[in-house]
Amino acid sequence: MFGFTRRAARRLLHDPKALGRLGEWLAHRRLAADGFDVVARNWRAPFGEVDLVARRGEAIHFVEVKTRVRHARWRPEDAVTVEKIERYGRLAAYFLKEHGLRDIPVRYHVVAVIFDPDGSHELEFIENAFKP
Repeated sequence: MFGFTRRAARRLLHDPKALGRLGEWLAHRRLAADGFDVVARNWRAPFGEVDLVARRGEAIHFVEVKTRVRHARWRPEDAVTVEKIERYGRLAAYFLKEHGLRDIPVRYHVVAVIFDPDGSHELEFIENAFKP
């Protein structure tokens, strides 16, 4: 369970912010294990935030993390709306400009983290999940 117990996770199931932070931490760990170099967490611009920004190969990867409890009505990735996708496009352009990066491939992914009531979880990496 990546350094936390199911018991501790169960306590977080009723605290959406804490659950979201745990999901982002798990996503970060997964990306690192898959060879990504996470260069920013919760990167902010004046008009929004990107959960994780990573490099792998020649590309910059912008990652939206969605965390839910399994009995929730919707799947985590369903929360990635058209507005969120459009905002990610603007955020990516802003990030690239701010960091002096040009002519670099950009990819957009979703990491869906689903917790069961017993504190166990599943994590799904949805590669190239959207394109603004």
